Amino acid sequence: MLQRKSSLVDRAFWNFLGASILTTVAAQLAVSTDAAIVSHLMGPHAMAAVNMAMPVLTTFLSLNSLLGVGASLLAAKAVGSRDRDEASRIFSAALYSVLAVGLLATVASYACCEEISRIVCGDETIRPMVLSYLKVTCLGVTVLVLSGMMNMMVQSDGRPRLVTGAVIVGAVTNVVLDVVFIKFLGMGIAGSAWATLINYGVTVCIVSSHLRRASCTYRILRFGKKIWQALGANLKQGLPLMIANVLLSVIVLLINKMVDGVLGSDGVYMVAVCIQLLLITFVVLNGVLDAMFAIGGALLGEHDIVGLKMLNRRVMIFTCSVLVPFTVFVAVAPGVMATLFGADDSELRGQLCRVLRIFSMILLPFSLTVLLRGMYQVLGHLVLSTAVAVGQVASIVAVVFVFTQVAPPEMLWWGFPLSAAVILVAQIVVTWRMARKSEASAFTLIPAPDTTHDYSATVEHQQKEVVTTEISAFLQNADCPSEAVAKALQFVGDVLGKNTGAADVCVHIGKASVDIVVKDAEKLDTVKNAKVKQAFGLNVRAQKVACRCFFEN
Repeated sequence: MLQRKSSLVDRAFWNFLGASILTTVAAQLAVSTDAAIVSHLMGPHAMAAVNMAMPVLTTFLSLNSLLGVGASLLAAKAVGSRDRDEASRIFSAALYSVLAVGLLATVASYACCEEISRIVCGDETIRPMVLSYLKVTCLGVTVLVLSGMMNMMVQSDGRPRLVTGAVIVGAVTNVVLDVVFIKFLGMGIAGSAWATLINYGVTVCIVSSHLRRASCTYRILRFGKKIWQALGANLKQGLPLMIANVLLSVIVLLINKMVDGVLGSDGVYMVAVCIQLLLITFVVLNGVLDAMFAIGGALLGEHDIVGLKMLNRRVMIFTCSVLVPFTVFVAVAPGVMATLFGADDSELRGQLCRVLRIFSMILLPFSLTVLLRGMYQVLGHLVLSTAVAVGQVASIVAVVFVFTQVAPPEMLWWGFPLSAAVILVAQIVVTWRMARKSEASAFTLIPAPDTTHDYSATVEHQQKEVVTTEISAFLQNADCPSEAVAKALQFVGDVLGKNTGAADVCVHIGKASVDIVVKDAEKLDTVKNAKVKQAFGLNVRAQKVACRCFFEN
């Protein structure tokens, strides 16, 4: 019997990841450059002010998690199952909700800027800079959320490279405008905020060009009952991610306040650098999570559980191979980070280097928790994903708080790696117990492949007759009508007959049809083969054969 190989799944992952990592690198460089430029041009207190405002910005971005990330995952599943109408409903619901909520959030947050600045910052010397930054940021909530939503929806439709180009152009614009607004125009910290908003606006303009392409799956539909229904599904899917981002805002706020009470503004500055270190880690995490949602969602839409397992294995191997060396680098050479973020005072630099060595130990366990939570999200375990998100944040706050109460001030930094280890162990124990009650992979909860309903194999060029024989036996064993079997075999034969390399063939027996998907990496003339869906560097051909088999009657 033919076996399934991971080569094409890996190819899709690397094709997507290359673009996605560049996207997240460009986005993170924009954020980190903001911090570095502000610190060097205006001093560490200005960087502390940006860090104080970060919970508000993260809260705004959490709206994208609620309205965009969940929608992109559902859209990927719809694209994978070739349901263009459903994909368009999901996209339209996300677009309408982002515009409406963004406008309301802009009005409400700008009206309450003074009160918000007092909540996030108790230091009267820093608060004017925080307020200046927030006033500009609040004006651009709609652009912030719309940019993230469009990026992910376009990625889910198989065009991550367009998003990469847009984000790189936006990031370069951000860096240039940072220097122009702060150094040459004297706009201060507000200039940094304006540069960030313009960055997101440029990205939206470029990515939106995808909607004009004939290959675009999405169409903007009129608002109606079905859009309402799609909006409900989007919100349900995105809720765990929104909670995670809101809680991230809460943790930054609480940690800032706890550290400020113990170590003062220098402590808040060191927290700001640690947060930047965590954000650099998210360059990897966001790229991998985007790939997991887009490719994993499409694989679920195609009922390809074997491919999903291969994708998860590649995700974990890649993440560990990147983050372990990075953690070691930070622990061995923390002075690089200290220099990058303007720690010029020798005493402050020495303290920061010690803090970074300790904080670096949170990176790997924290990241593994996030990735496992992402897989639960893909599989639809929304309650579990939400519980892990809450537990991850609660453990950090609780452990750090205990350290501030019972340990010397310089020891509180050990609370970060300890809390990450505690939640990861708890997560592994819970999922292992859940997996024992069902036929699912321990820790990830990916279900076992259903060989009664699903056939999956990798086919070389010379194996065309072998795969058609196996598919014929698979369908006949399910008492599929002979006409349906013939149509399925003709489709597979026609596609494989044109191939010179390997192809993945997946057959799923559903309630009223047999669904066949064939993927390959052949080079095609995109004009002559406009009907072939090209996603993540692969050609995807699909056929739905209407019929009912014995176990579906």
